[in-house]
Amino acid sequence: MDRVNKFSRARSMRDYWTHLRDMPRARGLDEYREGGNCTFLALAIQARLTKYVKTKLDAEPGTLKSKSGRPLLDYALRPRRVTPMTMSSHSVRDKCGIDIEMVQSLLDRGANPNQQVHLNEGRTVWALFLVSCYESALRNEATKLLKEVWFRVCKLMIRYHASSTAWFSNNTSQPLTVEGILGVL
Repeated sequence: MDRVNKFSRARSMRDYWTHLRDMPRARGLDEYREGGNCTFLALAIQARLTKYVKTKLDAEPGTLKSKSGRPLLDYALRPRRVTPMTMSSHSVRDKCGIDIEMVQSLLDRGANPNQQVHLNEGRTVWALFLVSCYESALRNEATKLLKEVWFRVCKLMIRYHASSTAWFSNNTSQPLTVEGILGVL
């Protein structure tokens, strides 16, 4: 499907078919920037197609590190998306949002929680995940199930050497820290 769409639609990466959707709006420090580099694999990760992603990455291991823009792990950790239609099959699944098996499989295949995302002022994938959780917690959007998933993902990320120091800027006199954010969650 991806090859057919590339051939019929794309004259340049900017016109690539995966960019024909709206990005989620920024929420405080939680911003989603693609930089014109969204791929079919990134959308498969965002859609939680774990078996497909595992098969694809096992067949082409370099894909994980060669993607420009937003790292693939970021799509698994911050899977928010805007779709033109409501899909009943996603309404239940989206309550917790993050597929822990997907995060685990990406980390097992070499995804780096400390990879900098240049589109987001050099913040790491780990920092962007924490900021996303923090913004949701501040808005009282965090259900008990969601908090349990965040906790499990945090443990997993720390096991894969996520940094205890991460760069945040909230333009206040009290700077955000990893410990401070985890305390709010």
